[in-house]
Amino acid sequence: MYQTIEKFKLVLTISALCKLLKVSRTCYEKWVKKGKPEKYLDQDLVKKIKYYNEKYDYAGYRTFWKNIEKTKGVLYSLNKIKRHVQNSNITIRYNKPKIYNNQIKNQNDKQTSEYLMNKIKSNITTSNVAWSIDITYLSSHKTRFYLVAIIDVHDKVIIAKKLCHTLEVKNIIEVIRKAYTQRNNPKGVVINSDRGSQFTSFEYSNLMNSLQLVRSMNLPRTPTQNAWIESFFCRLKFELNVKSEFKNKSFYEIKKIINKYIHYYNKYRKHSSLNYITPYEKYSKSTIINLHLI
Repeated sequence: MYQTIEKFKLVLTISALCKLLKVSRTCYEKWVKKGKPEKYLDQDLVKKIKYYNEKYDYAGYRTFWKNIEKTKGVLYSLNKIKRHVQNSNITIRYNKPKIYNNQIKNQNDKQTSEYLMNKIKSNITTSNVAWSIDITYLSSHKTRFYLVAIIDVHDKVIIAKKLCHTLEVKNIIEVIRKAYTQRNNPKGVVINSDRGSQFTSFEYSNLMNSLQLVRSMNLPRTPTQNAWIESFFCRLKFELNVKSEFKNKSFYEIKKIINKYIHYYNKYRKHSSLNYITPYEKYSKSTIINLHLI
């Protein structure tokens, strides 16, 4: 039908042909654009997008948008970037959202704590007010390793981490002590975690009391309440393509890859939630503000 309009558009007007064939002119014009995308695309912009897609194959529209804007100094709208990606056959990997069962089970463990993050939300305007900690697993050679990490809620810096073979409490304690030393022994920091056995243990509770840190815990089966560290683990697994890349790697190879990624994450990876600056840049600004306030 649209081919008929193309054939006779020099004889009659496009509007007349659309009315005669009872088709929408808007649909016809969309068909023309879809059939001839090269005519409507900025080829220089396509090259830039392809360059960043090869460099960061996990990146999305917003990452392309900000990188092109900052490095080339040319302003494009986000919708223009989307349109060029869609019409240039550029494939972007994406992470499917998880669906959680939020049914709450009773817990009578004496070492649990209430969820404090909503109460202190308005106070998280600088670093070392609240941290988030958790454990995730990584598989290789049918063996499971565990990554413990702690992140600052304000500046998104991964303060400390450890890759280990077991889920023993001593690994969590080591990471907290490392983070505590790294941030110059701050007092009263709220550390949010889930209700795993490591975080409800007496050892963990005693450590928090001795360092004058405050415990906060998610409600059962609500990982979104610890979204800061969960988000980091999600990005790490997705951007490193863990399922396939770690398959034949040894413990020490995985450790080296993770150390390199976390260095990149803290120092070079721009975050939309930080207005497209890096965690280290955010931490530096926060530190300068604190010095002025003293």
